[in-house]
Amino acid sequence: MATVTVTFDTLQAAQDLIDAGFSEKQAKAAVRVISDAQARLVTKEDLNIAIQGLLIKQSVVVATMLGLTVAVLGFLIRLPH
Repeated sequence: MATVTVTFDTLQAAQDLIDAGFSEKQAKAAVRVISDAQARLVTKEDLNIAIQGLLIKQSVVVATMLGLTVAVLGFLIRLPH
């Protein structure tokens, strides 16, 4: 997974919130929530890698199903009528 680097000055953000009327406790909590959310960000590259993995798995499932279908049809054709 690629690393997302977002510069976020937590001290300045907390001070800005306090200046806007937040209590210190509220400002710290808000900044913590934002920081935690940023830690879980993913990049387009992350999403593309995940999609490619799913497409490969899907291809394997489809190929397996096709193989089983051919095998069953081959068996059914050889059954005496």
